Amino acid sequence: MQIKVSDFTYARNSRVRNVAVKPEPARGWKTVYLKSRVVLLVRKPCQSCDEAERVWHDVASHMGVRLEVHDLDDDPRSPEFANITALPALLVDGSPLIVGVPRADDATSLLRQALAGE
Repeated sequence: MQIKVSDFTYARNSRVRNVAVKPEPARGWKTVYLKSRVVLLVRKPCQSCDEAERVWHDVASHMGVRLEVHDLDDDPRSPEFANITALPALLVDGSPLIVGVPRADDATSLLRQALAGE
């Protein structure tokens, strides 16, 4: 499904960044997060990383957020992730949000707050 920019009403609240709302006929309004980069850092094989990947994929798809999964074994010397010492770790716009595996409801709240700039 393609969405045109005209389908969105942008939030005017100055505390909120990168957020728009889109009307959905069946359920009212849906919040859509724009321009934020959400990256999950993992290393394979890692049971916690696999579980975190499952949780964050579910949360991101439910919220309409694009999740990038970056395996540090593919590029262990990436300067972008040099300060990360524990995995799995979720970064939002380059800043660490959480390390470990959260419960799905906690993950949703954390990500929603981070994307709204709270």
